[in-house]
Amino acid sequence: MLAPLMDGMITRDIKARFTAAEALAFLESFRVNLDPEVLTRRPTEASNTLWNCWDRWAGLPKDFVDQWSAYRDPPPTYSFRLLQKICEYDLGWRTVTRLREVARDVGALLRRIQNIFKICRCYLKV
Repeated sequence: MLAPLMDGMITRDIKARFTAAEALAFLESFRVNLDPEVLTRRPTEASNTLWNCWDRWAGLPKDFVDQWSAYRDPPPTYSFRLLQKICEYDLGWRTVTRLREVARDVGALLRRIQNIFKICRCYLKV
C-alpha cells in the first residue's frame, strides 16, 4: 500500500495530492493483515535510487496495480524531463533560476500596469 500512498502524497498534480488528513484516512481506510515475511522485506532498488526515479510499482501483483492505479503518478511530461536534464548542469540550473526570477519580476510589473489601467478606466468613466 506504500506505492499508492506515496504517489498520492508526491504527485505533481497538486489538486490530486493528498493532504496529511487524507493520507491518514487513506491508511486507516484499510487494515490488511500482511504476512510477516512481506513486512520484513526491504526494497532493494530504492537503496541507491532517488525517490522520484524509483518505480514504486515495480514487482507488485498486476491485480493490485489495476485496483490502485487511480493513485499512480503519471509519468513526467517531455518538457518536465527536459527541464530536469537541463538543471543537472550548473549552468543550466543558474540559467533556469535566473529566468524564473525574471518571469516573476515581469509578472509583478504586468500586474501593476494592469492595476493602473483599471484605475484609469474608472476615472475616465466618471
